[in-house]
Amino acid sequence: QNFTEIGQRKVYVDHLNAARKLIFGKLVDKAMLGVYGFGVAISSMPVLLLGRIESAVFLPVFSRVHNSGEDLQPVFERVRRPWLILCGWVLAGLCGGGQAAVNLLWDDRYADAGWITQLLAIAGWFGILELTYGAAVLARGQAKWLAAGNAGKLAGMVLLIPLGYHLDGFRGAVLGIVLSEVVRYLLAAWALHRLGLRGWP
Repeated sequence: QNFTEIGQRKVYVDHLNAARKLIFGKLVDKAMLGVYGFGVAISSMPVLLLGRIESAVFLPVFSRVHNSGEDLQPVFERVRRPWLILCGWVLAGLCGGGQAAVNLLWDDRYADAGWITQLLAIAGWFGILELTYGAAVLARGQAKWLAAGNAGKLAGMVLLIPLGYHLDGFRGAVLGIVLSEVVRYLLAAWALHRLGLRGWP
């Protein structure tokens, strides 16, 4: 059942990515969309890494603890802490040095990928938190909350990306992506709270 839920979650993510491209494709030209892709590729590495760890480590451990009837909270805190520290360190580096890294690796045509990387690294942090929450929620068999979170992010994208673009051009549109990720995180945090777990620390 958990593997089925993971597959469903991947479908939701694929749909979100398609929606993001569709919305951006209506707002910016292909050249800027390509630069945005560079920023996504750099900033998403920690999230992709933790996504693999979630399915290979977090979910099996949390499911085993839950099925055994033990208290999940101490295990939840202990398992996620080192990964949050590692990913937080990497994402903080991208926030602080994303522009310098892009300037070092690519020519001026891709300079905008620097600030895009920095903003998306912020979104990445909320994505990391949501992944750790999601593993606990899935272990409790509450995949409906993950679907609600993805639906909330999609709604946020549809609303916030065009609004951000109207207010501040492409930079505002990217901020819309960041804020839509925050929406999904908040819904996951609420789900975790309803399940009696604490993730704020």
